[in-house]
Amino acid sequence: MVSGDRVDSVPRCDHGLPRTTCVFCSPSYWIVMLLWAGMLVLLWFALGPGHPVYALIVTSWTWVLGPGVAGPAVALFTGHQRGALWILLPGVVVHLYPVLLQRSLMLRLQPLLDKPGS
Repeated sequence: MVSGDRVDSVPRCDHGLPRTTCVFCSPSYWIVMLLWAGMLVLLWFALGPGHPVYALIVTSWTWVLGPGVAGPAVALFTGHQRGALWILLPGVVVHLYPVLLQRSLMLRLQPLLDKPGS
């Protein structure tokens, strides 16, 4: 945030939230993220990376970790929240399109790959 943007004098974090209530800036958020990462390592060996529950947990962890890492990084480079949004949104779209395309192709090809003799 640019310091002259706000009328109120409440100190704000990189996310634009008041420092006292920002979840992503609190130490407990980062402790939970580290514990979750440790759990993912243990589940890698217990369930294996091909298990659907493991994939769901990794996806959830990535979504929860995103604002804590990407928000401050983008705000650092732009210095403004609106500019950060304009950087993030096209990046998400550009990332999701090939991922969804690959998934749809693999869903179509999987029955062919599972046939014996192929």
